Amino acid sequence: MDFDWNAIRSFLRVAKTGTLSAAAADLGLSQPTVGRHISRLEDNLGLRLFDHNQQGFELTQAGEQLLEAANNMALSAADLQRRASAANPARESVRLTIEVRPWSLRLASRHIERLTPSMPQAEDTPPVNFTFLSQDEYLSISRLEADLAIRNKVPKQGNLISVKLGYLTYRIFGSQDYCKTHPDAFNPASWQQQDWVGFGQTRPHSSSNKAIASILEGKSPRFIANQQEGLIDMIKKGNAMGILPAWIGHEEGFVQLSDTIYHPQEAWLVYHPNLKAHPVKRHVKDQLQALVSETLARFYKETDKANHVGC
Repeated sequence: MDFDWNAIRSFLRVAKTGTLSAAAADLGLSQPTVGRHISRLEDNLGLRLFDHNQQGFELTQAGEQLLEAANNMALSAADLQRRASAANPARESVRLTIEVRPWSLRLASRHIERLTPSMPQAEDTPPVNFTFLSQDEYLSISRLEADLAIRNKVPKQGNLISVKLGYLTYRIFGSQDYCKTHPDAFNPASWQQQDWVGFGQTRPHSSSNKAIASILEGKSPRFIANQQEGLIDMIKKGNAMGILPAWIGHEEGFVQLSDTIYHPQEAWLVYHPNLKAHPVKRHVKDQLQALVSETLARFYKETDKANHVGC
């Protein structure tokens, strides 16, 4: 029996996402194409792999039984691709996918020239095509959905390498203009009466939202934005104060309104061991590791632990 690898990939993504549309978006395919892949695979196997209901696509018992084998195929395919890439590092270009958080996406994009290989034999170094993916769900490095990842915890998979980069810390900031019109903003006793911007219920589990919720005792901030850049712009315009990663607040030239550190998070760089065999990807990994570690270290020291809130 001949297996269509594209159909296997579609099967795995539908099993993970639960919908054809989400699987199609992840794979860069159209929804009808993914649907055809599933139908063709079911026809080839003579099995029904999914039940379709109002919630989406759910694996049947037969689908559950085949899932582990399909995952193993994906791992083997990813390993083959890694070995081929390492064996031919001087090919025309290198594609590198990096899973990031919103704060690390901002850091990497602002220092992309540092990540780009610049070696003595520069004319022989292939160009790097970067893809940065910031999303709530972790990607599979073992299946080559990403080459590198910056995360706030160590993955459970034992075949990956995890390097601790430091602590991401959050502090309260306001603009120069806001502080001029609200001179009491430095006084914690006034904070419940101040104008705040935060994620609100758009991102209830974010560190900054938890901190604002504790300060306002559950009351919603005056301004709500569901993206980090919206928070930054609102603070920059002098409309509100807010909680940001410390390095971003200082980079923007905002006024730090308190020495208190809110919800410090560990930051980890995660990658597959085979990545080190590829000189270009290893270079990017080393530079990203140094960039994030140096940035976080500037705004966190062991002596800061006394000022933690919400550890």
